[in-house]
Amino acid sequence: MLFLGIGLCCFPVSDHPRRMDDRYNGGDKMIPAEKILPKNKEEIMSDNPKYVAGINDELWRLPKILEKVGVSKSLWWKWVQQGIAPQGIKLTTRATAWRASEVQALIEKLAAGPS
Repeated sequence: MLFLGIGLCCFPVSDHPRRMDDRYNGGDKMIPAEKILPKNKEEIMSDNPKYVAGINDELWRLPKILEKVGVSKSLWWKWVQQGIAPQGIKLTTRATAWRASEVQALIEKLAAGPS
């Protein structure tokens, strides 16, 4: 291991092909990727409560939804609050997206007229 000195700070730089965090595995053995990484998408998504198995669904942001549904932003959010439109998935504190299949189902329901 080499150290680069910049001023008073020292930053370790690895000159070995192993990752720097191998020292947490005893430093002399590497864990095979098969033991760490999941084998398929279902294993990755099975822990995600918002994932519906078997559906490869797009996430649509608000501008695309407003274009498809043809309503204003304030009406869309009112529908979400009232439960007419599906609840979104928070991506960040300021970004929300909706599953395309749920929005398509809402569009079909609206096109069918009042029930």
